[in-house]
Amino acid sequence: MSLIVYGSLLDKDEVNEVLKLKGWKISLRPVKVFGFKRIFYKVSDRRAGEGTSVAVLNVEETNDPVDFFNGILISDLSENDLKDLEKREQGYELIQIDSKNIEPYGGPLSISGPIYVFTALRHKVKCDIEPIPEYSTLSLKGAESWGKQFLDDFKKSTFKANGDKAYA
Repeated sequence: MSLIVYGSLLDKDEVNEVLKLKGWKISLRPVKVFGFKRIFYKVSDRRAGEGTSVAVLNVEETNDPVDFFNGILISDLSENDLKDLEKREQGYELIQIDSKNIEPYGGPLSISGPIYVFTALRHKVKCDIEPIPEYSTLSLKGAESWGKQFLDDFKKSTFKANGDKAYA
């Protein structure tokens, strides 16, 4: 099975920490997913924030083909890998994404099996909160590590809870 990650797990060290990938080959591939929006409006369950700065990223399905977010497709996950990620991603649930909504960076992509993404449970979403600065910086650093085009798309497709762009 495959999973698309889009926030702090864009950072390769974060992925390695969760999945303990040292010495093991896993497929990581940058992609765009259409019909979704990425928004800082999930209240964090595991990261500390102050005041109203308690938001981490979420993606929400819009079904609008203009909307997109970019992320990293992690392929060939085992059931145990997925369980480890689910422990980390509290307050989210997995939803399946149709492969026809996925466009890879850098050429064709062959995907077999189901593809999932984490999306916030409704009761974890608030519209009057701001990003946690350290989390925002980590996500931006992760996006930057995938190249200039990926970073530009990340900035273009990431919003605050109030609807403003998260990054200038």
